[in-house]
Amino acid sequence: MATNAFLGSGATLSVGDTSGATNLVAISEVKSLSGPSASTPQIACTHFGSASEEYISGLASQGTISVTCNFDPSAASQFTAAKGILGEFTAKTVRYWRIQWNDSGNTTATFQAFVSSRSIETPANGAVELSFDLTVSGGVTFA
Repeated sequence: MATNAFLGSGATLSVGDTSGATNLVAISEVKSLSGPSASTPQIACTHFGSASEEYISGLASQGTISVTCNFDPSAASQFTAAKGILGEFTAKTVRYWRIQWNDSGNTTATFQAFVSSRSIETPANGAVELSFDLTVSGGVTFA
Protein backbone atom coordinates (compact mmCIF):
# COMPACT_ATOMS: atom_id res chain seq x y z
CA MET A 1 0.00 0.00 0.00
CA ALA A 2 1.32 3.44 -0.92
CA THR A 3 1.98 6.00 1.80
CA ASN A 4 0.13 9.30 2.21
CA ALA A 5 3.15 10.99 3.82
CA PHE A 6 4.08 14.44 2.53
CA LEU A 7 6.91 16.90 2.93
CA GLY A 8 6.75 19.92 5.20
CA SER A 9 8.18 22.02 2.38
CA GLY A 10 5.53 24.39 1.10
CA ALA A 11 3.71 24.70 4.43
CA THR A 12 2.84 28.22 5.54
CA LEU A 13 2.22 30.00 8.83
CA SER A 14 0.09 33.13 8.55
CA VAL A 15 -1.17 35.74 11.00
CA GLY A 16 -4.57 37.39 10.62
CA ASP A 17 -6.72 39.96 12.33
CA THR A 18 -7.92 40.04 15.93
CA SER A 19 -11.53 39.39 14.85
CA GLY A 20 -11.00 36.50 12.43
CA ALA A 21 -8.68 34.60 10.12
CA THR A 22 -8.89 37.38 7.52
CA ASN A 23 -6.25 39.57 5.89
CA LEU A 24 -3.72 36.79 6.45
CA VAL A 25 -0.02 37.66 6.15
CA ALA A 26 2.45 34.79 5.69
CA ILE A 27 5.41 34.79 8.06
CA SER A 28 8.53 34.88 5.87
CA GLU A 29 11.25 32.25 5.69
CA VAL A 30 9.80 29.77 8.21
CA LYS A 31 12.21 26.83 8.53
CA SER A 32 10.33 24.68 11.02
CA LEU A 33 7.32 24.65 13.28
CA SER A 34 6.20 22.29 16.00
CA GLY A 35 2.67 22.06 17.34
CA PRO A 36 0.00 22.60 18.26
CA SER A 37 0.47 20.02 20.98
CA ALA A 38 -2.73 19.55 22.98
CA SER A 39 -2.98 18.11 26.47
CA THR A 40 -5.71 17.59 29.03
CA PRO A 41 -5.01 17.57 32.77
CA GLN A 42 -6.33 14.81 34.94
CA ILE A 43 -8.24 16.07 37.95
CA ALA A 44 -8.23 13.81 40.99
CA CYS A 45 -11.73 13.11 42.32
CA THR A 46 -10.95 10.23 44.68
CA HIS A 47 -13.14 10.21 47.80
CA PHE A 48 -13.45 8.06 50.91
CA GLY A 49 -15.86 5.68 49.16
CA SER A 50 -13.60 5.12 46.13
CA ALA A 51 -12.22 1.62 45.57
CA SER A 52 -9.39 3.07 43.43
CA GLU A 53 -8.20 6.50 42.41
CA GLU A 54 -10.78 8.35 40.32
CA TYR A 55 -10.19 11.13 37.79
CA ILE A 56 -12.06 13.38 35.44
CA SER A 57 -10.68 15.15 32.42
CA GLY A 58 -9.96 18.85 32.83
CA LEU A 59 -10.12 21.57 30.22
CA ALA A 60 -7.87 20.93 27.23
CA SER A 61 -4.90 23.18 26.56
CA GLN A 62 -3.80 23.52 22.94
CA GLY A 63 -0.33 24.43 24.21
CA THR A 64 2.24 26.27 22.17
CA ILE A 65 3.54 26.32 18.64
CA SER A 66 7.30 26.75 18.31
CA VAL A 67 8.57 28.39 15.12
CA THR A 68 12.04 29.02 13.69
CA CYS A 69 12.69 31.38 10.74
CA ASN A 70 15.65 32.82 8.96
CA PHE A 71 15.76 36.29 10.51
CA ASP A 72 14.93 39.01 7.96
CA PRO A 73 14.66 42.54 9.43
CA SER A 74 13.39 43.80 6.04
CA ALA A 75 10.35 41.47 6.18
CA ALA A 76 7.24 43.18 7.53
CA SER A 77 5.96 39.82 8.82
CA GLN A 78 8.94 39.62 11.16
CA PHE A 79 9.76 43.19 12.04
CA THR A 80 6.80 45.62 11.88
CA ALA A 81 4.61 46.63 14.80
CA ALA A 82 1.35 45.29 13.30
CA LYS A 83 1.43 41.55 12.54
CA GLY A 84 5.24 41.40 12.71
CA ILE A 85 6.64 38.92 15.23
CA LEU A 86 8.78 41.46 17.10
CA GLY A 87 5.92 43.97 17.30
CA GLU A 88 3.34 41.35 18.27
CA PHE A 89 5.52 40.18 21.17
CA THR A 90 5.56 43.71 22.57
CA ALA A 91 1.84 44.33 21.87
CA LYS A 92 0.71 41.02 23.45
CA THR A 93 -2.17 40.89 20.96
CA VAL A 94 -4.27 37.73 20.56
CA ARG A 95 -4.71 37.24 16.81
CA TYR A 96 -5.96 34.53 14.50
CA TRP A 97 -3.23 32.33 13.03
CA ARG A 98 -3.30 29.61 10.38
CA ILE A 99 -0.97 26.77 9.48
CA GLN A 100 -1.50 25.31 6.02
CA TRP A 101 0.22 22.09 5.07
CA ASN A 102 1.19 21.04 1.58
CA ASP A 103 -0.76 17.77 1.56
CA SER A 104 -3.19 16.82 -1.21
CA GLY A 105 -6.08 18.49 0.66
CA ASN A 106 -4.16 21.59 1.85
CA THR A 107 -5.11 20.83 5.46
CA THR A 108 -5.26 23.86 7.78
CA ALA A 109 -5.18 24.50 11.51
CA THR A 110 -6.74 27.83 12.53
CA PHE A 111 -6.44 29.18 16.07
CA GLN A 112 -6.10 32.28 18.23
CA ALA A 113 -2.72 32.88 19.84
CA PHE A 114 -0.24 35.48 21.03
CA VAL A 115 3.55 35.63 20.70
CA SER A 116 4.69 34.49 24.16
CA SER A 117 8.45 34.35 23.59
CA ARG A 118 11.00 35.28 20.98
CA SER A 119 14.75 35.08 20.53
CA ILE A 120 17.32 35.82 17.87
CA GLU A 121 20.29 33.51 17.51
CA THR A 122 23.43 34.77 15.77
CA PRO A 123 25.94 31.98 15.14
CA ALA A 124 29.42 32.75 13.86
CA ASN A 125 29.07 30.37 10.91
CA GLY A 126 25.37 30.02 10.16
CA ALA A 127 22.16 31.80 9.32
CA VAL A 128 20.81 34.24 11.90
CA GLU A 129 17.50 32.80 13.18
CA LEU A 130 14.38 34.22 14.77
CA SER A 131 12.61 31.73 17.02
CA PHE A 132 9.29 32.37 18.71
CA ASP A 133 6.48 30.60 20.51
CA LEU A 134 2.77 31.12 20.02
CA THR A 135 0.56 30.34 23.02
CA VAL A 136 -2.81 29.13 21.80
CA SER A 137 -5.89 30.70 23.44
CA GLY A 138 -8.96 28.50 22.98
CA GLY A 139 -9.32 25.66 20.52
CA VAL A 140 -7.77 24.70 17.20
CA THR A 141 -9.94 24.05 14.15
CA PHE A 142 -8.59 21.59 11.60
CA ALA A 143 -10.05 21.66 8.11
